[in-house]
Amino acid sequence: MRPALLLLLTILLHAQPVFAARTFVDIWDDAVPLLHDGVDIIASGEDPSERSWAEALTFRDPKFQRIVSECFAILADSQALDLIASRDATRDEIAAKRHKIAALQQELVSAPSSHWNPLKATRSSLQEDIAGLRKEIADLEHGLEADKERIFAEISARGLPVSREQLETMLSAADGKDTASIMAVAENISAIQRSIESQLAAPDASVELLQTYTGIYMMCNKVYVYALQQALQQIDSRYLGRLGKIRKEASQLQEHARSLLSGAEETDRKILEVNIAANQRTLDAVDLYNQYLSRQKKHLQQLLQRAEKSFKVAVNTYRTVKTSSDLLGMMHTSEADFSRIFAFQPPDLSLLYDARLRQEFDDITSRLRAAE
Repeated sequence: MRPALLLLLTILLHAQPVFAARTFVDIWDDAVPLLHDGVDIIASGEDPSERSWAEALTFRDPKFQRIVSECFAILADSQALDLIASRDATRDEIAAKRHKIAALQQELVSAPSSHWNPLKATRSSLQEDIAGLRKEIADLEHGLEADKERIFAEISARGLPVSREQLETMLSAADGKDTASIMAVAENISAIQRSIESQLAAPDASVELLQTYTGIYMMCNKVYVYALQQALQQIDSRYLGRLGKIRKEASQLQEHARSLLSGAEETDRKILEVNIAANQRTLDAVDLYNQYLSRQKKHLQQLLQRAEKSFKVAVNTYRTVKTSSDLLGMMHTSEADFSRIFAFQPPDLSLLYDARLRQEFDDITSRLRAAE
């Protein structure tokens, strides 16, 4: 079976890049040996979910699970993921500069208008520093917007089903990395399958090539299942739990502020009312986030159910092809079938996004992504 892959690799080297930061050639080179290892485990008849005694002794996952995980890491290569990482880093850098501006503004209160020591900060030097930091912040924000526009243009040119709002969702929502990963896996898998499928259409396509195709197709289905499972796990184990903590904290702060209103002086009352309103906006944003994640979870569960069925069918087909040479004409999968199985439509945040809560939503995203 493996010699057929050498022929395929020669052909695939000329394929166009897909939804990835690296080229398709790089992804293919890294993924195919692992996909083959996974096929070999299933072909051996072993239970892929069982650990060997050595794996159990060293508390490692079964080899098959590790292979699928590594394939996912390779196939999840995405420009959108790079942009999300860049945006997070830029946000941190901007936050640090804003903290610096706040510190300089405090120094302004007592800074002299002039001083004999050139190293001593004066009002004018502090104001220049503040202006410089603000320009740096503006430059960072402009650069990030330019990167976003460039990547959106490239995505659109490839015909991927991603609107500008959906790209913004991947950047703004806590689960954006998971969404981008699933999209990348789906697109890279589809590209691999289309490339192999084109070779099966040849009149001289061999049974060996068919076995190669069905084996890789089977493993690609498994990697897609894994990608969906990972996204669901993140929603359940990370995002929803953290949202609950944020809601509890905001609710407690709001109630405490209300309890302090009684007998408060006018100045304190105004401050407390502002605090109450701010915490209410946080609570409203948390509710929206819960709606968004709940819808995402339901959508992913539906996709996972279909993907798991597709994997079972793929395993059955692979094992059938191993024992029959009469199926060569049955395996030509149409473009519509690939779209049905692997197409992933990202969520559109604008459907439930309240523009008035944008800052609160972004703040919650930062807290949900913390410690990743």
